Amino acid sequence: MSNRKKDYTDPLFEQLLKAVPVRLRKETERSYGIAERIDAVLKQKGLSKTDLARMTGKKNAEVSKWLSGTQNFTLRTIALIEEALGCDLINVTEDRQLPSQPSFPTSRPMLFSTTRLSVPCNQTIRYGTH
Repeated sequence: MSNRKKDYTDPLFEQLLKAVPVRLRKETERSYGIAERIDAVLKQKGLSKTDLARMTGKKNAEVSKWLSGTQNFTLRTIALIEEALGCDLINVTEDRQLPSQPSFPTSRPMLFSTTRLSVPCNQTIRYGTH
């Protein structure tokens, strides 16, 4: 007799998951992706959440919300965090073309990415008075 657990997915859960709009799933994936990226950069640089709060002029509670993955990040907030950490959290690329969309306003579409980075984040950031 095998002691291995069987993978089981509740059919009701699967049905409910399929009912979640694609836009909402993408929004959630991106929020968690940005939070994971911030956490990875903090670890890479040996910084704490308190350090990031000091560097951005925000409270620890707000930084905790950022790292929870449930925050609806604004571009302003992302830019603030990128400036504090000295690297890109997201990158807008021009290396792939979107499918033809007559209503798309530009001939050079750009895509959102949290995985491809143009600026390495392996430097230690100093803050405070010098």
